[in-house]
Amino acid sequence: MQQLYSTRLEVAAPDPIHTRAAVLAEVAAWAWREDSEPPDFLAEVRGETSGEDFSLVWQTLDPDGSPDSLTQVLLTHEDEQHPGLEWVTAVSLIATDNSVRVSVMIQRRASQMRVAPASLDLHRPRIVPRLISHHDCSSGDGIPLSQIERTLEPGDIECFVRDVLTLPDRALPVLVLSPPPGEESPDASPRYLADALAGLAHVFVLSGHLAWERLRDALDSNSMPRSGARLFWPGFGGEEDGLRHPFWGRSGLRHQPGRRSFGRHLFAILAPLSVLRVPSDPAILTIRRAHAEHLRSELAERSAEEAVGEALEQLEQVEDLQRQVEELRDELEEKNALILAHEENWRYAAIPTPEGTETDAGEQPVAGPARVESWEEAAELAEMLVGEALILTENASGQLADCNYPDPARMFDHLERLADAAAAYDAADGDIGARFEDWIHTSFGIEVALHDTGLAEAGGATFEFEGHTYSREPHVKVDDHKDPASCGRIYFALDGDAKRIIVDHIGLHL
Repeated sequence: MQQLYSTRLEVAAPDPIHTRAAVLAEVAAWAWREDSEPPDFLAEVRGETSGEDFSLVWQTLDPDGSPDSLTQVLLTHEDEQHPGLEWVTAVSLIATDNSVRVSVMIQRRASQMRVAPASLDLHRPRIVPRLISHHDCSSGDGIPLSQIERTLEPGDIECFVRDVLTLPDRALPVLVLSPPPGEESPDASPRYLADALAGLAHVFVLSGHLAWERLRDALDSNSMPRSGARLFWPGFGGEEDGLRHPFWGRSGLRHQPGRRSFGRHLFAILAPLSVLRVPSDPAILTIRRAHAEHLRSELAERSAEEAVGEALEQLEQVEDLQRQVEELRDELEEKNALILAHEENWRYAAIPTPEGTETDAGEQPVAGPARVESWEEAAELAEMLVGEALILTENASGQLADCNYPDPARMFDHLERLADAAAAYDAADGDIGARFEDWIHTSFGIEVALHDTGLAEAGGATFEFEGHTYSREPHVKVDDHKDPASCGRIYFALDGDAKRIIVDHIGLHL
């Protein structure tokens, strides 16, 4: 069993009975694949039916004396591209006397023995934006969900930062877009992204440059690319916020041949995380226990013949529950494996794509879209890397816009990794437990040398910054053993007192 996607919707229910009926009718209409009328989940508490290419199973548990009810719906259909695989979408609706909650999960499993690669083209189930569009829904944190983007005018920024972006209990990521003027890819448009990520993220778009300035000022940081997007994880701005909130420039939003589109890339990041971070609704187990207790009470009052029938029915339910327990054990093992696999990738906020999975038709699996295409864009995005841990001197900042190194994407990638290392160095208070050059190579995949004899002999080994003299012999080897016109370097000072990295040269080997 392969767990692929999970979300949970809190549905506003001033009249829970009416809301439950409306939601169940929508779930039935979505799941039914025939031209005839869909089943009535309210009238039939248990049922099973199938069509030419799907099967549908549903059950409602409504324990006597309890105001709570649970309706579970399983839609199963074959994978069109890969025989022997089938998709299972599970919808669970819990209704209480004052609330309605809907959980949606997608799984893929084998229906026959066939050990062979199988590509995966996963999208969010259509029932999610359908429910969001017809009901007032949230993820339990009070922030309304929407299947269309929400525009931020300059006057909206203060409330947005307070009530959404830095809300301590926020459950979902927030994607903020600052679209490049005159450029818009269909698969990176705010409307497409809001629909594609419904139930996984909130999507907002800045109305223009003034809104971007207001957001930057409100956060007192380099919070947004001027032309691009940023994903803000829950917990952003809090005291314990140690996550990297990923960002993309204008080239990252542009679809490029041979690479996954921006929208698909984001979905590939968020869907696996949803499996790990959306817990099962605890009310499901509570209602199942209450239902089982109700059956035991009834069984004690029945005649022997009725008791035998009830016992057989209960035995079937016990066997069904045992199968569910085994599936949950398998799911737990898979989640634990995913957690271990993704822990190292968490700080980069981009989950590598396993071979043969998560690809669109004709695309090769890749970790994400290209980050920069020009030195102008590199200079803009470099502002996002600067903070207490990484400093760019005026000399380094001035070199980026018109750099003489031939590959801006490669240089920016090394600068970004150096920024990640600087943040980790600062967080560890300089105590990294190894030689700096060994630690940074092992943890961040870049090669660093702490000395440059030629630079020292030429008299260019130091620079002045904030009234102090620093050595800039330490450098990142972007390239090595190349001709001088292609050999990239990032020269920096390792400030052990302030636990920071000060970059003073970005470009060719000095």
